[in-house]
Amino acid sequence: MTTLTVATHGHCFDGLCSAVAFTHLQRTLRGDLAFEYFGAGYGPGQNGVEPSKLRGDENAILDFRFSQSDKLTWYFDHHLSAFPTPEDRAMYDAHVAAHEGKARRMFHDDKYGSCTKYIADVGKSVFGVSFDGLAELVRWADIIDSASR
Repeated sequence: MTTLTVATHGHCFDGLCSAVAFTHLQRTLRGDLAFEYFGAGYGPGQNGVEPSKLRGDENAILDFRFSQSDKLTWYFDHHLSAFPTPEDRAMYDAHVAAHEGKARRMFHDDKYGSCTKYIADVGKSVFGVSFDGLAELVRWADIIDSASR
């Protein structure tokens, strides 16, 4: 069984909802997975996900800063501050360029109000996964994280 470690923006409604949406995406696509979750934070000495935390067979960062770790296999974010350095952005861009279509596993769009809605939209448009059962969760995550109605 594949273990997927998921780092999210900790103590954040959108971070938690992003984990739910991502788990739904993965279980729909692949079924038999074991998940490990942890929250990442901002503060003194916390400028990104500690590489030692990415210990799964696959590793995802959701709703949080990008990491150049070669252990990172999935990434979803919507923040302008997603890429702390130009090198981070260059690595992300190289991944996107090298993985067209369904092989792509890293996604960023700073025009989204929430990461949860972004995961649901990408899940539907790129991977063909329905998020109808999570529609209220997606709606509320987007309202809360974007501070809109």
